[in-house]
Amino acid sequence: MKSEEKYNKDLQALNNKQRELLNYNLKNYQQIASEVEKLNFYSGYNVDTLTGVKTDNPNILVVKNKIVSKKLKELINENNKKNVVKLQIRTIQLNKNFKQKENMVLEQVDFYDLIEKTWSSSYLNKKFKNTIFVFLVFMKSNGLHFIGCKLWKMDPSVVELEIKKFWERTIKIVENGVELKQENNKITNNLPKSNEHRILHIRPKAKDSQDKYQLPDGKYITKQGFWINNSYISKIGREFAAEINFQKGNNPQTLNNGSNEISIKDGIYDTSSSEFKLLASSHYSNHDSLYQLNEEVIVYNGNRIPTRKLIIDYINKNKIINTNSVIYLKPEYKSIINDLHKNRILYRFNSKKFITSKYLAEKGINSSEIERFSLELDYKLKKINSKSFFTINKVRDLLDGNMVIEAGMSDEFIEDVLLDSHLFHYLKVNNKFIFSNFDSTYDDFLDIVTNSEFELNLDRLVALVNSNISNQFYREDVLEIVRRSSYYYSSHINAVFKSKNQFYKTIYGG
Repeated sequence: MKSEEKYNKDLQALNNKQRELLNYNLKNYQQIASEVEKLNFYSGYNVDTLTGVKTDNPNILVVKNKIVSKKLKELINENNKKNVVKLQIRTIQLNKNFKQKENMVLEQVDFYDLIEKTWSSSYLNKKFKNTIFVFLVFMKSNGLHFIGCKLWKMDPSVVELEIKKFWERTIKIVENGVELKQENNKITNNLPKSNEHRILHIRPKAKDSQDKYQLPDGKYITKQGFWINNSYISKIGREFAAEINFQKGNNPQTLNNGSNEISIKDGIYDTSSSEFKLLASSHYSNHDSLYQLNEEVIVYNGNRIPTRKLIIDYINKNKIINTNSVIYLKPEYKSIINDLHKNRILYRFNSKKFITSKYLAEKGINSSEIERFSLELDYKLKKINSKSFFTINKVRDLLDGNMVIEAGMSDEFIEDVLLDSHLFHYLKVNNKFIFSNFDSTYDDFLDIVTNSEFELNLDRLVALVNSNISNQFYREDVLEIVRRSSYYYSSHINAVFKSKNQFYKTIYGG
């Protein structure tokens, strides 16, 4: 059997088994998901309020035990006794810029076990294939605040492509003999580092420098562990915060992160609200006169006053507008908002809100700062590769420390800036954007991702797409990319070909 066919068969078997495991665990999983949802009711609360732990630097293990309900603990214990898929409670602690400082340890590395076992029976494969993480996510900013609880499982295609590659590289290093060097009273090694792999690395996990064990080649090394990179954990926490619309200042316990950071508060954007009526009446000297509102105009003492000016005034006063508001949903109002957005008086702050350029300027992010943001990104991308594809995650990594990033702006806001810039082009896939620093096509993207292979399995292509642009693209997203290109997808054999002619050549020969 060809290696490509074996890969595809193994991956399909893995996906089938994954579905079987989750189905077997479905009832318990739903109960656990329900308990998790109850925890998310407390999103934004200060840990002091939730747990009664009165300290500026609470013990995270104590906090974890107090926040997780007795019912959830019982369900997890019951699940872990009966099922192959285990649930493991872990914590993510983000700073005010949605980053976790610490790496996350998994388990001590058994080097003998590592080289003796096959990939299918290896610790890393089983760990990520059979573990659902119950992440408790916190933010540390003027105290510790609870963002929420998330059930998370690594995508099987990521395990098969990226984790397996890490496993293979580690085995090769160990089989060839780990290189140990003395550098400035410190012994270094050539085991995989955090800057060499997107997800994992190996580093010491020992009591002290004298806590050692023997390698297969007879050398002694400080005990090592598998660690998940802090950047990868930050990504999970940041995406979860966006998923539940957790924004600084938009929660039961307001986070005060400093005057230079963006703080969004909810407003009432309904033409029947007293605040809107007060704004309307302020256009006249006699505020006591009676008036009424309808969809198109304000009727005031028999005068019909267009709402456009009032809406713009109201937006400028309140700094934001909700996309689920009465004003935004009505066509005559929505066109006004979209005009302001097009002219960059409004920016999209996230999927539910627009924010004014005036408010951004008050926080130090004016038009020149946004232009500098674009130019800095363009410069750094060209240093890496003259032709680059990237998504928001790459932008955040490259521009760490930039004022826009440090202000905690959402992914949608950054997308807005990039879409408005003359420096970047984009491909749109099911409301997701793939940016590039050259005038690219869907074919260009697939050529780079596939390395111009003529044929490959769809699941492998999905994994390659995610590996290249560090974003969560699903099968339907990748299929949409293929449909927009000259590549050809055969649903019968679940494979993608460079062209339809290549498909016929592969199937019929010639």
